[in-house]
Amino acid sequence: MRWWVLVTILVAPLFASMVPAEAMPVSNDNLEAVSEENVIVHPGEAVTTYVTVHNTASVTQTVTIDVVSNHTDLTVLGLPTSADLAANHLHQFTFEVMASNASAFQSSNITFHITGDVDTDAVLSVNMSVRIAPYSNLSWGVNGISQFIVDETVRTSVAVNMTNNAERVDNVTFSLSSPSSWSWGWNMDSNTQGQAVLNLTQGQTGYVYLWVDVPEVLDGAPLAGTGPRFTLTGVSGLDLAAHTWQFDLLMNEKRNVSIDHVDSNLTLSPTQDGRAQITVRNVGNTVNTINISMVAVDEDGQVLPGMTRSDRFNVSGWTVALFGGLEDVPLSPNESRVVEVGIQAPYELTGELRVKLMVFAQGASLLQRETTVQATIVRTTGAEFSVAHQGCDDLNEINSCTVETTVTNTGNSFNTFTVRIADVTDGFNTSVGETDRAFFLRGQQKELAVVTVVSRPELLAFTRGTMDLEVVDDTGRVVAAQSVNLRVSPLIRWNLTVVDETVDRNGRLSMAFEVRNDGNAADGLMVQLQSSHAVGMGLVPPEGAVYEDGVLEPRSMEINTIPIGSTFTLRAWAELPQDQSSNGTMFLNTTLRSRYTPEDMFVHTTEADYLGTPWQPLGEGDEASVWAERVSLSLAYLEAWAGVLLASAFSFALVVVAVRARQRRRAENTLMPYQRASETADDWMAKFNSGPSEPATPPGIEPESTPDAIHKEDYARQFRQQHGHAAVQQTPVNPQLVNAAQLVLEKRTEERELQRADDLLNALQAGQIASPMLDIAPPVEVTEPPTSSMPSQTKPGTTTTNTPPLWQDDDLDF
Repeated sequence: MRWWVLVTILVAPLFASMVPAEAMPVSNDNLEAVSEENVIVHPGEAVTTYVTVHNTASVTQTVTIDVVSNHTDLTVLGLPTSADLAANHLHQFTFEVMASNASAFQSSNITFHITGDVDTDAVLSVNMSVRIAPYSNLSWGVNGISQFIVDETVRTSVAVNMTNNAERVDNVTFSLSSPSSWSWGWNMDSNTQGQAVLNLTQGQTGYVYLWVDVPEVLDGAPLAGTGPRFTLTGVSGLDLAAHTWQFDLLMNEKRNVSIDHVDSNLTLSPTQDGRAQITVRNVGNTVNTINISMVAVDEDGQVLPGMTRSDRFNVSGWTVALFGGLEDVPLSPNESRVVEVGIQAPYELTGELRVKLMVFAQGASLLQRETTVQATIVRTTGAEFSVAHQGCDDLNEINSCTVETTVTNTGNSFNTFTVRIADVTDGFNTSVGETDRAFFLRGQQKELAVVTVVSRPELLAFTRGTMDLEVVDDTGRVVAAQSVNLRVSPLIRWNLTVVDETVDRNGRLSMAFEVRNDGNAADGLMVQLQSSHAVGMGLVPPEGAVYEDGVLEPRSMEINTIPIGSTFTLRAWAELPQDQSSNGTMFLNTTLRSRYTPEDMFVHTTEADYLGTPWQPLGEGDEASVWAERVSLSLAYLEAWAGVLLASAFSFALVVVAVRARQRRRAENTLMPYQRASETADDWMAKFNSGPSEPATPPGIEPESTPDAIHKEDYARQFRQQHGHAAVQQTPVNPQLVNAAQLVLEKRTEERELQRADDLLNALQAGQIASPMLDIAPPVEVTEPPTSSMPSQTKPGTTTTNTPPLWQDDDLDF
C-alpha cells in the first residue's frame, strides 16, 4: 500500500486539474496498477490519460496493457503497449481517449487488462470512468493578479465577479488557497467541504465574497509592501474546468520597538561603577531609528523632583550615563542593538537608585516601551588568608616555629583586618608580632602578623598540636581562618663523661664512659670504635646491646630504647702498637649516633702514646732477635736495590767507554792527511839495505840471472843522474798560516762531531737504534817528479792516493 501512497504523491500534482477524486489501485501477486478514475472528454476531443503499473515481483518482467471493454462512442489510441519493469519499479502507460462528434453527454467505463510474463495466467483488470461532457465557458470580472494594501490586525473583505458565458446552467464550486497561515472565510453559501457554491444561469454574472484576517506584525514580518498571495479557483460543474484568480495582500508600514533584555538589578560596591545592558529591537516592518532616554524615579516609579529626560545626569552623589544610545543608528526590521546604562555609586556603604529607561521607534512615540534599572550599594567583606610556616614540625626547647601571615582584601570596599590567635594546644607558647592590624583597600594584599611558637620543656617528643588563626574585619566578623599543625621533634642530647682511661703494663688501653640521655625522647645509640692504627680493639657490650653474632671483639653495636634521664656505662679497649719503628700517638675514636638522627654524631677521641721498637725495653733473648731482625732487614734492602745498583754500574761503564772513544776520535781527526804517513824517505830507502827477495820460480822455468846487488849510495846517485838535476828547494810556507788553517779545520771537525753525538743521543733517548756512519776521506793529490823507469797511468806529474775509509763512530759506539 505504501507504493500507492508514493505514486499518488508523485503523479497527482501533474493531473490535479483532471482528477476530481482519488484513484483506487488494484493488484495481484506480481503487479499493482492505478488509473485516472474520472476522465472528462468533450465530443470530437481526444484527451491524454494514464495507467501506472508497479512490478511487485522479485524479478524483471515484461508488462503488457490492452483494452478489453469500451463504449462505442469512445476510442482508445496508443494501446496495446508493453514495457520491461525491473523488480520493485514503476512504469506509467500513457494513451489517448477520444469521443466522437455525435456522442451523447453520458458516462461510461473502459476496462484494461494488464499481464506480466512471470505469471501469464494472472490478469490484472483496471476500470476507468470516462464522462462525455459539454464545454463550459466561465470568465472572471478581473484579469491578472490584484494587490491590496492591508493593516495589521484588520479584517480585509474581498469581492470578485464571475460570468457564465455557456449555453447551459453551470453550478460553480469555489475554493481559496494560500501558502500563509492567515485566517479566511466566505461571506456566501458554502458546502460541507468549506467550498463556496454559486449557481449561474446562461449569461448570468455572480459575485464571490470572502474575508481575510491580517495578523499582527511580529519580529518585523511581514515586511512593509509584502504579504501572502491567495488563489481563488472556480470549478465548472459541466466539465470540471478550473478558472483561477490570484490577489496579494501587501502589509502597510508598521513602526514599533521592543525591549528584549535588561539587567534590572545592578550591585555596586562603594565608589564602584557598573553597567547594565539593555537589548532593544526594531520589531517594525521597515528600517527605522530608536529614541532612548533616561530619568531617575522613586520606589513608586514617579520621576524625582527636578529630573527631566536625558542621557546623562547626577543625583544625590550618583552618576548615570547612557552608552551606545545614539539616535541616528538605523535598524533593519527585527534587528537588535545593545545599549548600556552606566551607574557609579557614591562613597557610601549603603544606598540605592532607580533609573527608568524609555524607548520608542521614530515616528511611533505612542508605542513607547519602558524598563527600570535598580542599582544598590552592597558592601561585601571577605579576605584570602594564607600562612607560610617554617619549623612547626620540628619544635623543641631549642627550635621555634615562625608563621608568616598574608591577607588579601577580596571584598568590594575598603576594610580593616586583624589577625588573631583563636586557639592553641596546651604546652605550646605563642607570641604575635607588632603588626597584627592594617587598613586594606579593595583588592590590596599585605603581610600581617608574624606568630612565633615555642614548645615547653615538659613536652615529650612527637607531641602534636594545632594553632588556629583568624582574620577579623572592622565589624568584628571572622572572614577567614587557617590552622597550623604543630609537632615536637626529638631533641637529641647525650652527655658523655669519661670515667677511666688507663694503659696497663701489657700495652692495653682501657676506657670507661658514662652516657646519660638528656633529650626529650627515649632514644637508642649506635656505637662505633675506630683507631688510627691497625691494632686489636673492641667494645664491651652492656646488657641488652645488639651486635654481630659470633664476633668476639665487636667494634660496633646498638643499644635500643634508652629512657629519658637514664645512665649506663660504655667500656672499650685497644692494644697499643708494638711494631712501629718510631715513637708516636694512637688516636682512638668512639662515635655515638642517635637512632632518630643518625646524621648527628657524638665523637670522643682518646689519645695514647706508644714507643717504637728501638725504644722499647728489651727482655731476655730480645737482643739476639733484634740483631737478627736488623740483618734480615739489611738483606731485604740489598735484595730490593740489587737490580738498581747493577743497572747503575753497567751504565757508568758504558759512559766511560764512550767518553774514551770520543777522545780518541777527536785526536785522530786533528791530524792532516800528510801527517798520517807512517814512514819517511829514509825508511823507504832502508828497504834496499836488506837483501832482495827472491821471487818464486814457476816450475819448468829457469830462473834468470840477477844482477849483483847495488849499494844504497850508488843507487841514489844513479837515481839522481837518471832523473835529472835535483829540484830547487821551495820557499817554506809561513808557519803562522799553517797553524791558523789547522785551528780552523780542527774547530769545524769538532763541531761536526759534537753535532753527530748530540743527534745520536737524542735518537737513543727516543728509542731508536744507532748505526755507524761511514765517511770516505777525499782523495789527496801528491806531486812527485816524473820518472822514466816507472810509467804512470795517471796524469803526468800527479799521483792520486786514496786514503783508507774512516769509520766515524758515534760517541756512544762501544
